[in-house]
Parts: sequence; structure tokens; C-alpha cells
Amino acid sequence: MSTPDSPTVDVVSDVVCPWCYVGKRHLDAALAQLEREGVTRPTVRWHPYELDPGVPRDGIDRREYLERKFGGGSRLAQVHERLHSAGTQAGIAFDFGRIARQPNTRDAHRLIAWAQHRGDAGPLVEKLFRAFFVEGRFVGSHDVLADLAAEAGEDRAAAVAFLLSPVGDAEIEAAESRAA
Repeated sequence: MSTPDSPTVDVVSDVVCPWCYVGKRHLDAALAQLEREGVTRPTVRWHPYELDPGVPRDGIDRREYLERKFGGGSRLAQVHERLHSAGTQAGIAFDFGRIARQPNTRDAHRLIAWAQHRGDAGPLVEKLFRAFFVEGRFVGSHDVLADLAAEAGEDRAAAVAFLLSPVGDAEIEAAESRAA
């Protein structure tokens, strides 16, 4: 259990970064080990980083996006093979074939910051990663984001109201600049 004076682990990630999901799972395992050993659980703070802030708000075809990024099918197959192996070791059943659109993740990062301001954003972060990489859900949609917030224990109506506002956009952009 975290306390106000517990150490802090700062994590900079994007919810569409598969290696970030693998890292999150390894961090979760390490934190669970600390708890088993009776060590005070550190506070985890999530910081935004968009892998590709140029993706349009309504997303882009995932296959087109990946082919442009990795240069074709054989290279992408190699990347996915490594990720499947790392994911299996971390307890993640990646299902890249279910992902139809590559989202812009600015609003997902805004929602994480909103949840973090209210308490522990970890459950929401896990829901976002799982929704995208395992379930193939479009995490660029306000409806999907609000559903995930509710699944993580947040108030869905409050999440919708927040997402419809511009609150946090400038702060996310500034945080991403610092992270870069």
C-alpha cells in the first residue's frame, strides 16, 4: 500500500506502445514482489508520451500505418514475433490482428492524468493497454475511453464531461515536450 511518504516511480509511456505494456507488466510484478517482502509500495506516476502525435484525431488505418513505419510485411512479422514472445513472458496475449485503426492518444493521456489527479491511474492504464493490444478497441474514441474509465472504477459521466472539455490538453503537450 502506498503512503504519502513512499518513494515514487515515474513512468513515461504511450498506451499504443507494446514495449510499454510489457514494461508495465514487469513493473507490476516487481511491485507485487516488494509487497510480498513487506516493503512499502512505491507510488507510480504516469507521464504522457505520444509515439506519433501526428496521427489524426480520428486515427488511421493500422496496416497502412505499420507498413509505413516498418517498411513492409516481413519486417513487421519479425517485430510481432519478438513482441508475442515478450508478451507471453509478461502474461500478455497480444492480438495485433484485431487492431483496425491506429489512434491518436492525446485524449487517452488526458484521461490518465485526470484519473491520476483523482487517485491511482494504474487500473485505467492497464485497461487502456489491454483494450488496445488484446481486445482491438479504438482507444482514440471518447466513448471507448469513457467506458474504460468506468471499467477502472471511475465515474463514466464525469469522464465524458472531462473528455469533451479542453482541460489538460496544454499540460499533456508540455509534459510530452519535457519527456522528449
